Formats: sequence, structure tokens, C-alpha cells
Amino acid sequence: MKNVFLQLSIIGILFIFVPTGMKANTAPDSIHTLKHVMKIHVAVPDSALKLLDVMENRKLEKPCLINAQRSLSYSQKRQPQMSVNYALKALQDTALRSERLYYLQTMSCIAAAYQRLANYEQSIHYLTEGIQFSREIGHKQTEADFLFTMGENYYALNQRQEAYDCFEQAIQLLENEKEFRMKPTLSYFYGQLTNYLAGEQKYNEAIAISNKREDLINQMKKQKGIPQGYIDQQLSYLYIKQAYLYAQLGILQKASTHFEKFSATRYSKHKAAHIDITAYRLAMKQYKQIIDYYQKTDLTELTADTISREFIGILSNLSEAHRGMNDFQKVLQYQQRMQVIEDSLNARNWKNEVA
Repeated sequence: MKNVFLQLSIIGILFIFVPTGMKANTAPDSIHTLKHVMKIHVAVPDSALKLLDVMENRKLEKPCLINAQRSLSYSQKRQPQMSVNYALKALQDTALRSERLYYLQTMSCIAAAYQRLANYEQSIHYLTEGIQFSREIGHKQTEADFLFTMGENYYALNQRQEAYDCFEQAIQLLENEKEFRMKPTLSYFYGQLTNYLAGEQKYNEAIAISNKREDLINQMKKQKGIPQGYIDQQLSYLYIKQAYLYAQLGILQKASTHFEKFSATRYSKHKAAHIDITAYRLAMKQYKQIIDYYQKTDLTELTADTISREFIGILSNLSEAHRGMNDFQKVLQYQQRMQVIEDSLNARNWKNEVA
């Protein structure tokens, strides 16, 4: 889920509310304030949690706000069940609703945590409440963010029509807004919708959405003060996806042209780009290039954890490349390795849920 106040990071990954205008009962320069906790919770969530314990013991802030921040910190630690536990504690206090931004932050945390736990119905339940509250206070960007996340939950439940209805509502909300601060969120929505459509092999529809994203990025390029690194990254995502889509449609010249545009971006040299590059090469049937790349690359440098979905994705790419080369013995080896990692992940998740 995204930070609806524009602390955007697209991955992947988790976007959470960052309330502004925080208040604390201590001196402004004290580390025992919600403002300071918010500053450090991403980089050092354990330190943030320790500070929250001290604040609770000294009664420096409302318990509901402390629990709300604990939920956020555990979200950063990738411990969704703990995030849920503290979000529920925060929500039990009726005082939290009067702290509008913290309330929405908590709704965001709990919806994201349930989504990670694959409890999509519960995630939808809290998103519905969050959408209603966002409308009450007129915060359209939050409403759009919650709507899009609800669509992702419906998609996971294989309720495709409901999912696309939510995606459309979220996108229309932001398309009708002229405020510049909402454009990066809209760009993210376009990118994610493109991925969903591509996953269903609706390549022409996906290209249409990616073209809208390109127009939007070109608008953002003209905005004064926008970081060039951000624009470069956005164009990188756009071009490699367009290259992949045209490759899937067999329009190879356009695919190659967009891959060249992608290769000209700085972000294309980032190690994380190998995922999209490999997808493109698979679509172009460039199997040997994929195998050569991974053979000369330390796979452990491409992901922080070899027991992860991301590493399974790398092995899956290698498996597909060897299948394209008719090397079925290698295919079997990679599939067996993927199964071992899958079993380890399931065991790890079970332990986390028990804890």
C-alpha cells in the first residue's frame, strides 16, 4: 500500500501514511516524540519501538497513538501479525478517530497487514471503512489509494470485475484532480494496472494504459523541482514494460526500440532492473542471453535473501530459459530448488504467525 502523502516507492513493496503536524508532550528536540519516531521507523524500526516503550512508560503520548506507531514499525519489520495486533489495540480507543491522520494511518497499516497475511476479506473490510472516512474528510488521494488497494485484494480473490471497478474508480479520482502532488500516485496506478492487464495477456489494453502513463510522465518532466532521478526511474519502468508488451505482440521492431530507450536510462543499470530485463528477453526468446547473464552474476547479489519469492522468481526465469534451450535436466534441477525454497518460506510464515 502506498504512502498517500507521496512518500512514493513503487515496488514495490509497502506504502503507508505519514501523518504531518504531529504533537508530543515533550520538548521539540526530544527523541521521545512521535515526530522523531516517524523519522527513524523505516531505517531502524527496532529503535523506534524502544522509544515508543519509553514514551508509554512515561505517559508522554496517548496510548492509541503509541500503538498506532507500533503497528507502523512492525509493518516495516515485515511482521504483519504484530502490525495487526497493535493496530487493533489502537482502534479500540475511540480517541483515535479524532486524530484523523493517525486513524487513516492505522487503517492503512491493518489493511496492508491483512493483505500480506492473505486475509483479503478482512483487508477489504478495513479499506471500506477507510474509504468512507476519507470521503468524510475530503481526502481524495487517500480514498484513491484505498480504492486501488481494495482492487488488489479483489484481484487476489479472483473477483476480477470488482477489482477492475476499484482500479477504475481510483484512477478516475486522480485523473480529475489537477494537483501536481497526486500525479506520482496516478503514475503508479497506471503502472500497476498495466501489470495486471499484461498478466492476463491483454497486451493492447496494457499498451493503451502505458501510453497514458507516458503522457503523464512527460507532464511531470515539465514541473519545476521534481527530482530527475525520479523521472529517470519512471521512464525506465515505462520503457521496459512497453518493450515487453510489444515483444509479446510480436511487434519486434517497436520492442527493440523501447528496449533501447530503457537502456539509455540510468536506472536500467541498477541490479533490480534484471527482473524486467529478463521478462523482456524471455518474450523475445533470447534464452542464451538470459543464461549468460545469470552465469556471470552472483545470484546472491540480486536479492537480500535467497529464501524469498524474489529468488524463486530468478530461478523461475532460469528454468524458463533452459526450457527454451531444450535443456530439461536443468529445468528439473531449478524446479526442485524452487520447491525447497517454497517449503522453507511456508515454514517461516507459520513460525511468524505462531509468534
